[in-house]
Amino acid sequence: MDLNNIDFRIYYKNGETYSGPPEDAPIFDVLVIVERDKNHGRRLISDKDFYIWIDDRWRAVDYFGMIQYLKDPGWKRILLGVMADDQVWNATVKAAMQDPEFPAKTAYGINEVKGTR
Repeated sequence: MDLNNIDFRIYYKNGETYSGPPEDAPIFDVLVIVERDKNHGRRLISDKDFYIWIDDRWRAVDYFGMIQYLKDPGWKRILLGVMADDQVWNATVKAAMQDPEFPAKTAYGINEVKGTR
């Protein structure tokens, strides 16, 4: 894991963000994670209960995905998602989509949430 070259930002329900080493990321109240994506500029990761650090990136998983992740040996980091009202959710997704430190989005990945709810 190359902690000197992390290309993500985590957005939390309270409006705070984090983009440091994954082991120091605040655990609770995650709404959206934005990452660089070689195919689409940036990728938004959201709409799950758990976020796991695997293969040098964040992935959104359900409860069973988290359990599967925990059963394998090695270092682990899990973050917990949270529900938010539409106004907070939409503002957070918009902020992640417009984050100036990430490349422009060119398309959506097949598992990526599109727009607002």
